[in-house]
Amino acid sequence: MLKEYLPFKRTEQTNENFFLFLGEVYYLLGEISLEASFSELILYQENYNLGLETKEYFLTAIKYLNKGVALAGEHNSNSGHLLILAKAIFYSHYKSYVSIYRILKEINEDYLEEVEDIRFYALVNIFNDKVDSGLRLLEKKGEVKTDLVGQLFMSMALKEALYYNEAIKLYKKLLDLADTDKDLKVIYFNLGKIYYEQALYEEARVVFKEALIIDPGDQKIKNWLAKCHLKK
Repeated sequence: MLKEYLPFKRTEQTNENFFLFLGEVYYLLGEISLEASFSELILYQENYNLGLETKEYFLTAIKYLNKGVALAGEHNSNSGHLLILAKAIFYSHYKSYVSIYRILKEINEDYLEEVEDIRFYALVNIFNDKVDSGLRLLEKKGEVKTDLVGQLFMSMALKEALYYNEAIKLYKKLLDLADTDKDLKVIYFNLGKIYYEQALYEEARVVFKEALIIDPGDQKIKNWLAKCHLKK
């Protein structure tokens, strides 16, 4: 389908809808190739690396969306196109969280309906020190109490917001609810990082060891355990 449109680029140089359409298509190709939702990627694939093809989809989407937004004028751009531009930049690590936040500021929160979009918007706010607004949005519309993934996302958001006591309480509660090794590993690992940041190195060591029992080959956990031993 894309091959049918690309020959018309020269004749559509001033048509913002053409570029926005292409940007949306390439973004969707990238999102499909992720094979994970935003929440799953953040929770279970920390420091993920995109494949070359997936990254190229997002970078191409950014190119066309930027062109379309520039032609339309940022303040006149469709909120949906601004949202996928921000997400493409996030996934591809193309720009900083500050740059992503500047794009999202042009979007009215009332536009956000999909849970994954709400969680993305809220987390970027938290990353940009807009902690209260980010957490408030998650509580209101992020479905962070309905299932384990939602509660894990809220725990992670509290950790990123440096609300360590609240995060610890929720993670400990979720230890009784988690029924897969994948979820238990995430909980133990994040508890360990919180304890470490609070200089509670023995507590961190204990939970990192629990995470390592679940996945003995995880080098990240081994590295954190080594850091705890160095603090003895």
